[in-house]
Amino acid sequence: MKPTPLTQYLLYQLYHGRIKFQEFHADRHPASLHAFRIAMRKVRSIAKLLLDETTFAFPQFLKEGIKTTNDLRELDVLIGSLEKYPKIRKELLLIRPKQFEERLSELFCEALLQNLDATYTLIYESDPAIFREIAVQKVLTHYQHCLDELNALTGDEKPKDLHKLRIMFKDARYGFEFLNVSDLHPSAELIDYCRTMQERLGHVQDYVNQLEWLTTFAAENPALDLSELIAKRKKKLKKLKESAKDTTRSV
Repeated sequence: MKPTPLTQYLLYQLYHGRIKFQEFHADRHPASLHAFRIAMRKVRSIAKLLLDETTFAFPQFLKEGIKTTNDLRELDVLIGSLEKYPKIRKELLLIRPKQFEERLSELFCEALLQNLDATYTLIYESDPAIFREIAVQKVLTHYQHCLDELNALTGDEKPKDLHKLRIMFKDARYGFEFLNVSDLHPSAELIDYCRTMQERLGHVQDYVNQLEWLTTFAAENPALDLSELIAKRKKKLKKLKESAKDTTRSV
């Protein structure tokens, strides 16, 4: 019997995520890590939007696995933003391998792969299904909630609040991507809008993360003068916070 569209989609993301994590484990390439994280996020978002926990709950170990890679991804984003600062970029590239070794031991990586395999088997055997009308309604309802939260912005939100809204739009985007690729609901324009909002809301959190990295790195490497770069990032972050409401509404 052919698996349901929902099962097919989840199995593909788990399979793709496993391949990308293996590639990342071998080459430590930022793109491999990013692809793994996206695949896992899609599984988690779809499970949250369309399935109740009695049917399928995203495994806690995989949640921890994604969380463990957060700092690594943030470091890669920071390194990628420092083309105009080659000396600082070079120093961060030198500490990158140590950061990976500290967070991703062989034991941890093996356990994560085993959890991916177990989750794949669970989804395959349970073969979750959902009626088209219910799937579409659930995603559209979540999307409307995103718009309501967006329209409620006052302009003085904390970065963590904007980050929560960013995640909400990310969930909506992945929900629409599932509906679109499964031919359940044409969603191309909605996907583009959610992606745009996700990126715009993400700028604030990206700068918060980068400032945390730079501040820590500056304290550990006093010989490397980072004061000018940190000052510029703080100034940019302030502007992003002040314009968050107007920027998001200008789409």
